[in-house]
Amino acid sequence: RDLHSFPTRRSSDLRQLQGIREILLNGNSDYAALEQAATEQLQQLGFEPEYVAIRDADSLSDVNNSTQNRVILAAARLGHTRLIDNLRV
Repeated sequence: RDLHSFPTRRSSDLRQLQGIREILLNGNSDYAALEQAATEQLQQLGFEPEYVAIRDADSLSDVNNSTQNRVILAAARLGHTRLIDNLRV
């Protein structure tokens, strides 16, 4: 996490990933729709998202319904600061 970012923006970013994590844990497997929704929400918060991706935590390959270990990856810019984050599911 970039230490030059604003703390309130970082916590907004983290809450966004936690929301996706909860949705995934509740059984939603429409990964593309979740990635798109998260990207749009980050934009509404003032970020310039580079990517939001749900991937296999072991290989970083695309996920499917049999993927056991998943991770949510995100990168976004806020001004000149680039924020990156990940959260295991």
